[in-house]
Amino acid sequence: MNPKLKEKLANIALSLMGSVLLLVLWISLKVGLHIPDRYLPSPSAVLHAIGDLEPSFWYHCAVTATRLVIGSILGIAIGIAIGILFSWQRTLGRFLLPSVLSMRAIPPVAAIPFFLLWFGFSETGKLVIIVFGIAFNIAVATLQAINSMPERYRILFKSFNIPEGALPISYSLPVALETLGPTVRFSVATAVGLVVVAELLGSQAGLGYLIQTSRSTFAMHTIFLATFGLAAIASIADWASQRLWRIIVFWKTSDQ
Repeated sequence: MNPKLKEKLANIALSLMGSVLLLVLWISLKVGLHIPDRYLPSPSAVLHAIGDLEPSFWYHCAVTATRLVIGSILGIAIGIAIGILFSWQRTLGRFLLPSVLSMRAIPPVAAIPFFLLWFGFSETGKLVIIVFGIAFNIAVATLQAINSMPERYRILFKSFNIPEGALPISYSLPVALETLGPTVRFSVATAVGLVVVAELLGSQAGLGYLIQTSRSTFAMHTIFLATFGLAAIASIADWASQRLWRIIVFWKTSDQ
């Protein structure tokens, strides 16, 4: 067997074993310690909750995933645009960067009450929360990537009389993209948390809303179901962001 194929199969097997490990631990605790359903529901009770929900569990998953995708795309795009703008307009960057750093230091969850007061429970407010939570980190990372220009590029641009404050988009955007992989991955994880918090505080659909309503009725099996749904969405979003970034940064073959 091809060594690379053998290694790939071994990695897949390990991943599957790791996924099953949580289920084995869950069942072992439930059966071994005789934990009541009000504290730890059985896997069968969680599965049965899928058919008991109205609207359906899949509808709530779709609502949360849609908010996550739209908010993440907007936040990443706006953050990259701000970083490139600051690298082009150095005076504007020096003027606004302290404010951006200050906003970046504010925990996004702490700002959620303001967005609820300004936007109410509208979808716009939930998307703005996500954008606020990730755009500033992306902007600072983009600016840092562009400013960390190798000396050979500085010499090249000087030879063409191109000032560093007016770098062409053909340089600024690629150099930012190829270094933003880890930051984007972290931002997507942050966006998942922000979506849940926004839905917990005010929404009529979504997994966060499902957790909130289930908590008030002590429906522990539904809370577990919604939590597993969030874990699945977060895992898929993390995997998709890595795959998509490798496709976008096609000229960089090394892993982010």
